[in-house]
Amino acid sequence: MDNRLLKLLILFLALSLLFWNCRQTEEFSNPAETVELIIDNVVNTTEWDFQFVPQKTVLGVQIIDFGRTYNLRKNSVAYSLSYLKAEKDTTISFGLDHTAPLKIWINNKPVYVNPKDSDIEFEEIAYGMIEFPASFKANLQAGHNKILVKSVCSNSRWQFVIRPITEDLMHEGSVDFSLDPLNSQNISADWLCAGPFDGEGKNLDKILDLQFPPEEEIKPVCLFSNNEYRFNWTIPQKNTLAKINSPYEDWAYNGWHYSIGALMMAILDYSEIEATPDYTNYVQKYTDFVNKHKKYFRWQYEDLLALRGSYHRLFRKNMLDDTGAPALSFISLALKNNSSEYSQIIEPVASYIMEEQIRLEDGTLCRPEPVKYTVWADDLFMSVPFLLRMAELSGEEQYYDEATSQIISFTEKLYNEEKELFHHGWFSKTSSCSPVFWGRANGWVVWAIGEALSILPEEHPDYSRIKQIYQKHLNGLIQFQDESGMWHQVLDHPESFAETSSTAMFTLGLARGIREGWLSRDLTDNALLAWQGLQKYISEEGVVSSICKGTGIGKTLEFYFTRPTYPNDPRGLGAVIYAGMEIKKLNEFIKNEQ
Repeated sequence: MDNRLLKLLILFLALSLLFWNCRQTEEFSNPAETVELIIDNVVNTTEWDFQFVPQKTVLGVQIIDFGRTYNLRKNSVAYSLSYLKAEKDTTISFGLDHTAPLKIWINNKPVYVNPKDSDIEFEEIAYGMIEFPASFKANLQAGHNKILVKSVCSNSRWQFVIRPITEDLMHEGSVDFSLDPLNSQNISADWLCAGPFDGEGKNLDKILDLQFPPEEEIKPVCLFSNNEYRFNWTIPQKNTLAKINSPYEDWAYNGWHYSIGALMMAILDYSEIEATPDYTNYVQKYTDFVNKHKKYFRWQYEDLLALRGSYHRLFRKNMLDDTGAPALSFISLALKNNSSEYSQIIEPVASYIMEEQIRLEDGTLCRPEPVKYTVWADDLFMSVPFLLRMAELSGEEQYYDEATSQIISFTEKLYNEEKELFHHGWFSKTSSCSPVFWGRANGWVVWAIGEALSILPEEHPDYSRIKQIYQKHLNGLIQFQDESGMWHQVLDHPESFAETSSTAMFTLGLARGIREGWLSRDLTDNALLAWQGLQKYISEEGVVSSICKGTGIGKTLEFYFTRPTYPNDPRGLGAVIYAGMEIKKLNEFIKNEQ
């Protein structure tokens, strides 16, 4: 290669590098463009139409709805048949709920009988943890064990629910229901039903004792015949559920989820700042959509027992994940419009947080998972931002006091003075913390306390203390910032992957803190570098990558290191939008200062 050609090549490379740096600087200094790419992608890919799908078994919960398989007729009798496969001889506990008199046999031995009817009362108290009003134990032999259930129609609902459980109320997993012994019949179901048999004219208390042919002999999917009855075993009727499609994982952007609450609040706030009414209209469309279809989805959850149906969290309402954070767009719109339109959503949420959510003896919000009375760092965001807005909406100081009390109590239990980071969880039984400093758990804390400092009156007696907590935490976090600007999945382990949702939360925390005077301006470079690092994980289509999936409290580093990530997982989108907004404000603040 001659010298002239070499010089031209060097010049080309230099110009290319200059162009790239200019492009990066332009993108870096115009975060609004990036934010709008993300919002536009969300708006354009939100599905508003329903897809109707068969109801599936979830969480190992078996639901047999005789009332939809047969016509409801009082004193009618029906049977259901399945098999339990055990790897070895064992004893298993089962949780049970039923609306009508019920009798159960396993391997032809009676294991449960209850002649009373009742309402369905079982509930999911935490992710996959279900409490049942009744239970029984049964001895299983290695191999397949026949389970036969008999039920008598006694009211307007004719259902039973059963699930293998362990002491911690989780699904056993080693024992499942199926019709494996009948595979030669090519049956695509886990249960068969037979009936209805006529118990008319007989005393309801005595019908369970009457013997009908299914108790005599089991010959599934073939005709039974004796002097009195002729019937077939049939596959029970499956319910159909309306489901909202989602382009990413299982979370529709217009669903009811803590991440959606944060996302919608972010879009609404951006719309306010940038005067983009189309974005406000999108959030309004979302809240109207929820209100319009709430009654239908309540019916799916409560009548069809759709544990994972659309909007199931809105009606499950047994944890902060289901309440405070998902309602943020509703309470934000109520404040914006000075409207009581959303009171049917907002007031039950406020009541739940203040009166129903499980707590420690000192009042700290906690969960029953992974063991009873566990404090999760995540729950600061699931509660505090809503409580602060509830104080503004209602004018009641108790909500401010509740928010500050939680921040102080969470800090006392979860904050590590040496690392200046928050542990993911604290266990009351041992008064000890989980061992890992998870990135997003710390991000939720930063975001929640930043909201408190923004909304809480400065004259509040806890304001100064909360500001000190914020300052110490953010100064601790910058020690673990990567040279690329990013933070990692496990903050003090740079070998774990760079994670965008936590980085975005720290970015918004730094930028807001510097601009508001809570943090030193010396941290400006850290905030700007963090936003620059985030750009590499945002595509030209507005898709954000490297967002960690929802995560329980793990015992090992490996658990966190191997968590999956999903592009545009809503758990990170609201934070990235806010990070862009705060960096834009910080840039303007710096410019005005100059």
